[in-house]
Amino acid sequence: MVTISRAEYEKFQAQGKRISELENRVEVLMEALRLERHRQFGASSEKISEDAMDQLSFLFNEAEVYNDAVTAEESTPVTAHKRHKKHEYTLDNIPEGTPTEQVNHRLEEDALVCPNCGETMTEVGTEVVRTLEIIPAMTVVKEHIYHTYDCQKCSKEGTETPIVKASREKNIIPGSFATPEAVSYIIPQGTFSCC
Repeated sequence: MVTISRAEYEKFQAQGKRISELENRVEVLMEALRLERHRQFGASSEKISEDAMDQLSFLFNEAEVYNDAVTAEESTPVTAHKRHKKHEYTLDNIPEGTPTEQVNHRLEEDALVCPNCGETMTEVGTEVVRTLEIIPAMTVVKEHIYHTYDCQKCSKEGTETPIVKASREKNIIPGSFATPEAVSYIIPQGTFSCC
């Protein structure tokens, strides 16, 4: 048998109480964490419990409300469905004979000055972006051709050749070929098959 002083005994008692309090606190916090995880990640349901359904049926005095809920919980047939492919929208399905209008986007002469050597840059390529413009009773495919320029002198001398493009107009819907006119025509029609 080990003998300890009264002060040490009271100190151990206080530590024991403190440990017990902390353990209880940990249990409460762990339960709160479990409940929060269940609320956030657990199966959610919009079903009403039987008690709440009983109260609702008495409140509205409609027996069929309760009956429908119980029947719906028992079995709900789910029909098979086929997942649709993600649509990639293109202008490939435009009817033949649809007029195409080309709009050239070129840089102004002062923007064609090479920042390295001061020579005038020459056109080296284009980028074609097709959009769909709908004019009531008329559809036109508009090709925006964005011209690209580089400096021939810098290219010949082997120095770093700057390449400059005409600034590109932003689409009303990113990634779409629809123009504001097309969207304003399509929305009231209720058909969104082209953009």
